[in-house]
Amino acid sequence: MGRGKDKPFIAQSEWSNAHGDEGLPFGGKKTNIQGKKETTEALGLECCMLSLRPFSKPVCTADGFVFDASIIAAYVKEHHRHPFTGEALEVGDLIELTYHQNADGDYVDPVSFKQFTEVTKIVANRKSGQVYSWASVEEFNIKPNVWDDLVTGDPFERTDLVVLRDPNAPKAIAARKDKDKQVGARAEGSSQAIASKSKQPYNAASYSKGLAAASFTSTSMSPVTKNEADLINSEEYMFARIKAKGYARLVTNVGDINLELHCDLAPRTCYNFIKLAQSGYYKGTKFHRSIKNFMLQGGDPTGTGRGGKSYWGGDFKDEIGKKLSHSER
Repeated sequence: MGRGKDKPFIAQSEWSNAHGDEGLPFGGKKTNIQGKKETTEALGLECCMLSLRPFSKPVCTADGFVFDASIIAAYVKEHHRHPFTGEALEVGDLIELTYHQNADGDYVDPVSFKQFTEVTKIVANRKSGQVYSWASVEEFNIKPNVWDDLVTGDPFERTDLVVLRDPNAPKAIAARKDKDKQVGARAEGSSQAIASKSKQPYNAASYSKGLAAASFTSTSMSPVTKNEADLINSEEYMFARIKAKGYARLVTNVGDINLELHCDLAPRTCYNFIKLAQSGYYKGTKFHRSIKNFMLQGGDPTGTGRGGKSYWGGDFKDEIGKKLSHSER
């Protein structure tokens, strides 16, 4: 009954399809054990390729394998061989590396300060040990044909460049495609749940009201199990999106004055003026201060320049900027 064997039963290995990629003709669980294409994600930038743990003092070999200095030194002293290629290797052949980090502790290119990602091609200068992105080396060394280290200024040759990570290598591309497929499958599976969410108000904030967390720790609140987005004040929402100028006309007993309002630069101040004008607040008020060729002030119902109130009834934030000055007509 077995495959080519005089047995009255099917072995577990035959049932699990361990004999080939195409499977048995009668079916069975297709685990595809043999011939399975193995794809793994690349190690993190901070990992030693031998211990698979974050390194404390990074070094590399001439072919771009990165290790922790203490781990690889102990291995080389015992075996005198490269742990992956098997070629002869001594401690003196190792290259000390200098990685640069930003304030958040992420590894970055010391020239552009761009963070290293899984698609960044990373190289090191064999002589200085400085680690760069390939884009910086290509832009400032290769294209202008200037072979000075971008950090230390020491001269070097193109053959001194050691590639530590190349996302365009075939294995890296295969791993990245496999990861993209998994992400795409998860996104497709959750699209229905996303589409079923209720439509949010136009001024919904990116943070919640915090009622669920508050009710969890409070004995006086009713339990809340659903997080709702907080709402941004409608006026604040509007102010952040005003991009146009405003225009108004003051009608006085000696003629009309046309005004341009910088609503895009001082939205609160302009909104306050417009709303007060619409309510008739300025009707019949006097210009209490007039300086020839300089300024004209008015709008105070008391006629002193010290009275009146805003549209909201109180003070509001000043909107003083360098772009706003009385330097021209």
